[in-house]
Order: sequence, then structure tokens, then C-alpha cells
Amino acid sequence: MLSVDAHFRASLGRRRSFESTRDTLDDIDFRWLNTHVFVRHLHRGLAAVHRHVRQIEQGLSEIALALFPPGFERVASDEHYAAAASHYSQPGQQRAGLFPFEVRALDAYFAPPPARLFVPGAGAGRELLDLVERGYSVDAIEPVPILAEAARRALAEQGRAHEGASVTCESLESWMERGAGGYDGILTGWGMWTHVVQRDARLAALRAFRRACPRGPVLLSFWSLERVVDDPSERSGAAAHATSQHATPLQAFTHGLLRQSLLAWPPVERGTVWRAGIFAHCVSAAELHEEATLGGYKVLHYERDVARFPNAVLAPA
Repeated sequence: MLSVDAHFRASLGRRRSFESTRDTLDDIDFRWLNTHVFVRHLHRGLAAVHRHVRQIEQGLSEIALALFPPGFERVASDEHYAAAASHYSQPGQQRAGLFPFEVRALDAYFAPPPARLFVPGAGAGRELLDLVERGYSVDAIEPVPILAEAARRALAEQGRAHEGASVTCESLESWMERGAGGYDGILTGWGMWTHVVQRDARLAALRAFRRACPRGPVLLSFWSLERVVDDPSERSGAAAHATSQHATPLQAFTHGLLRQSLLAWPPVERGTVWRAGIFAHCVSAAELHEEATLGGYKVLHYERDVARFPNAVLAPA
């Protein structure tokens, strides 16, 4: 075995060797690499591969949007979140607290505790746990059983399972049929509104929110259409109907011929995208205001800033 002194000398030698290597690298002028033919060809090759990968992704998105029947988006969404439940159920995720945009909306537009709130799409309970800790009475629903159970366990561990807080494993459609109400405000789970893909379903949900919470605000969070479609390379499915003059040949085939002519299914709505197994609806500012009006609301606040998460606060008109 080496003595302590030998260990010290060996460690010192490694440190000096590292410092010598670092000094040598600092002395090298790497600017010549900027014009080196190999580096330029490598960059062009990587860029070409990336463009091809994006094209493949867009093609898969068009096929998925065209070939899956109306209503399947709910099945796909539930399966995705069930598979990712272990991530969302981690204590660091569950107890991360409200996002800054949620805190701002809560402070500016919602009644203070002990107001009664409704949280649809509660996931594993991130919003629920924070709201209960702040003193709110909260009813939450979550359609994915494993996530709903994780939220219940977290409530029990927090000692709040029977203190004005509940989690029901239930879809939004089932909740609407129940006709629950008496709420002072509605705070949808993060991104929940983007999973309500069909316009009729969004309008039905807004009207149900209006009945359940006649005088209180609604906080919606979603993917923004402008965020996705502003980039021409992201115009997969979301940009236009297949019947539009702007439709690509692939859109004309998958949406026009396959979906509408052969399968006789309704066209995919503008703003609908498919990303890695999730069907999502990207909300535009104009659409948000129009649907809010039809649902009996007015838009008090709208943020499309990606850094703050796209969201809107609605109030009864």
C-alpha cells in the first residue's frame, strides 16, 4: 500500500499534469477551425440530417392525425401520462408548487382562501397540494387512475385528505354529466386545455365551467398556436386544413383522400398537432377570444410568452 505521502505526491502530479494540459489548450488558437473544410462539411452534414429527421417527424404527424378516429386522442393522452406516471409522481414534481404564472393569476383574479376551487386535469397533484397548503378547499379530477391515486396518497401524506380536498378519478366529460358546482374559481391543470382537441368539446367544457362557477374566474393553460405555427418547419397538421389551397401533397393525401374521402371522418381542426404520441390542440389568440365569448366568458388576461407558459384568465361576461 502507498503511504499517505506517496498518495499526496501522486495527487499533486496529476493536478500539475491537468493544469499543464489546460494551459496548453488555452494557448491554442481555435479560430482556424471556423474555416477548416472538415468542420464546415461536418456542420452541413449535421444540418442535413436534422432537416431529414424533421421531415420524418412531420410525415409521422400527418399520418397520425389522419388515420386515428375522433376521440382516440383521449385514449392516447391517458396512455402517455400513465406511462410517465413515475416521473410526475416523484416528490420533487408533486411538491414543486404552483408555477409563477399560476401564482400571479391566483393573486390577481381569484378569491382568497378558504374559497372553493375546482382543478380538472390535476395529474399527480402538483397544483392541488399547493392550493390546499394555501388554505383553499379543492375538488380535483384526473382521468388517469395511477396519477389520481398518486395525488390521493400525497394528500394523505400531507395530512389533508379530509380537510376540504378531494381527488376523483374521472374524465372531464363524466364530471360535466354529474353537474357538480358551487365553486369560486377553476384552475385547470398545467396544459390540460390543450388536450381538449375538439372545438365542440371545448365549448361544452366552458359552458359547464360557467354553470359550476357562475361568478368566478377560470385559468386555462395550453400550447400556443402562434408558438408552433410561426416556425414554417412546424406546420405539420396545425397550419391548415387539407382542403386548403396551402395544403402540402402529403396533407392532401392523408387528410383529404384518406381521412375525409375514404374514412368519412371530419377534418382535423386547425391547431391540432401530434407530438411523440400526444394529440394536442394549439390555441390561437383569436380562437381563445371567440370561444370564450361563445362560452359566456371574456378574456381578462392572456400570455403567449413561452417562458411564462401560454395561459389565459377568463371571467364570466
